[in-house]
Amino acid sequence: MPGASLLAAAALWAPMAAAAAVEDMIVEEIACLRAPDPTSVLLSLSDEGRIRIGDQVMADSFSCWAFAEPLTIGSMDFSHVCASHEDPETVEQYPALYFRGPGTSPGTSLGLVTGLPSGMVARWASEWLPAEAGEYIVEPIAMIEGGTEISCNSLYRNGAP
Repeated sequence: MPGASLLAAAALWAPMAAAAAVEDMIVEEIACLRAPDPTSVLLSLSDEGRIRIGDQVMADSFSCWAFAEPLTIGSMDFSHVCASHEDPETVEQYPALYFRGPGTSPGTSLGLVTGLPSGMVARWASEWLPAEAGEYIVEPIAMIEGGTEISCNSLYRNGAP
């Protein structure tokens, strides 16, 4: 039955297409092509079983989740996804994703963490992020031992300090 094989093929491709869609959203966010708003990315990753909401490391208003399997984008494997949200209503609406500690706002951000050095992450970004990428940040992340994060943060977009 030719129709059955098409249905089987479609069933195999659907999860791969969903994963590619989430990866595209992540690339757009970390490239600062738009203001970061990580909620839909985090919920999609959770729905796909790639992160477990509730298993995050939290510090200084940031949350980081380990991927069930490394997330590979281009030539780089990422071990964690990290996020923060500065909007109090969003933080209240999604307490399993965000929290606000004392002190100043962390901004709204989405980042990916790898165990590779900053220079390698910066080279990866220059090769794999769109040419029109904005003010993304590559820096060590204290929350994940030996980690380097590439992220977009609302506090640093459009020439902010």
